[in-house]
This record gives sequence, C-alpha cells and structure tokens, in this order.
Amino acid sequence: MKREHPDLLRPFFNLALGSHTYNGIGNRALLKAPRRLAVRLSRRLTGQQLDAEVARYIAADGCGW
Repeated sequence: MKREHPDLLRPFFNLALGSHTYNGIGNRALLKAPRRLAVRLSRRLTGQQLDAEVARYIAADGCGW
C-alpha cells in the first residue's frame, strides 16, 4: 500500500479531535467519513475464511454501514 499509494499514507502531528490530540500515519480525509468500519484481517485466515470476511465487509458497505 505504501508503494502503490504513498500520497494516502502521510504522517500527521497534533491532530485535535474533541479534547484529544493525535499523531499518526494515514489518510486524514477518512476521518471525515460519516460512517467508518475498521478492517483487520489476520494472515492466518484460510482462503475460505478470508472470502467470508471480505463478503462480510462488502455487505456492510452495501447496506450503507
């Protein structure tokens, strides 16, 4: 991802959200999305498990979640 889209993964410092301040690396524009869903996948998933997880995230996206 870093090689393919380096513009999406930029460091940022002192990002104030509410009463908290954050430093990080990523696409800050994603923080403005009205609905967000964290995606985490393990390398240990089998092909069938991976397909099931991808289908679950696609279904969540399709219903506007």
